[in-house]
Amino acid sequence: MAPPAAVTDRRLLPSAARLALGLGAFATFAAVGLSFAANASGPGALAGAARAIAPGPLAAALGLMLLDFLFGGLRLHLWVRQLERGVGYTVSLRTYLINLFAAAVSPMGVASGPAQLASLARGGVRPAGAVAALLLNFVGILSAMLLVGALAGGYLLATTDVVSGAGGLQRGLLVTAMAVPVLLVPMILSPRGGPQLALWITTAAARLGEPAGGWARRAGSKIDGLCADYAAAIVMVRGRWWSSLGMGALLSTGMLLNKCTVGLLVAQGLGAAENSVGVVARQALQLALLYFSPTPGGSGVAEASVPMFMAGVVPESQWGLFALIWRAVTSYFGVTVGAVAALAAFAPRRPRVPSDR
Repeated sequence: MAPPAAVTDRRLLPSAARLALGLGAFATFAAVGLSFAANASGPGALAGAARAIAPGPLAAALGLMLLDFLFGGLRLHLWVRQLERGVGYTVSLRTYLINLFAAAVSPMGVASGPAQLASLARGGVRPAGAVAALLLNFVGILSAMLLVGALAGGYLLATTDVVSGAGGLQRGLLVTAMAVPVLLVPMILSPRGGPQLALWITTAAARLGEPAGGWARRAGSKIDGLCADYAAAIVMVRGRWWSSLGMGALLSTGMLLNKCTVGLLVAQGLGAAENSVGVVARQALQLALLYFSPTPGGSGVAEASVPMFMAGVVPESQWGLFALIWRAVTSYFGVTVGAVAALAAFAPRRPRVPSDR
């Protein structure tokens, strides 16, 4: 019989059919977005993509993405090690890599949270500790996005018309990227709203008949229990609260700037980037937008938004090439590595048959 953790974590994973559907949606949206960017560049824009970029910048960009993987695992491990001292860094690294894959096969990355919980459970992290670690890790991500996104947006507003030229979807996503951190960070750090929500649901359930009232009461009880477990986990880490929060935000800022540098290297490899600060600022704003994209892994939106964000720093004739190479390094590569990590962690294994020898 499988250990309890293995039984529990599999229930959090999407089915094979959903994975196939998610991957198909990711690939389809990406193809549509690349087609849009290529059409904006002119005919034959994607021909010879492998030969179009200098090998040095491409190798450096891939190296930075490998560094991003290591930092992503380290950022999560800041909290995991405080909640479960016996859990090693490899569990946090694997969880971060699985997150890259899960976010790409579900709208708005909704499968990412359950997949990360399953990975942490497989590594020996208790459910309440896993939820707390992921939410506190999220605080670092949101803080960095708010800081870097605000600085990049201010710079671009003062020097370009990129922000004013954004379409309705892009503007909505940018507003979301700035507003969500302001709303969520206080809620995560001070989880007082959960019990109040549970009480409201339970009170409403008393006014409902069966079976709706029973479902509502069970939901309220579940929320109340989860919030109590989460609050207890939060108390465990408050001894090193500010140092870990600061380090998490610092690592997240470094990771965000790291990905912006990847875009700069791709542009330089195409011989196109003269304004380095402008490229990094545009990439920061674009990455903030993509984090809240409704499509799986930001596919389609990322590729199609290249003409808007890179206009003025990358020649129009190379928008399609930039979109393809940039996304291959910053997204498709990570999705592939994450898929391998997910298979290694969750693929069913045949029991070994003892040898008669």
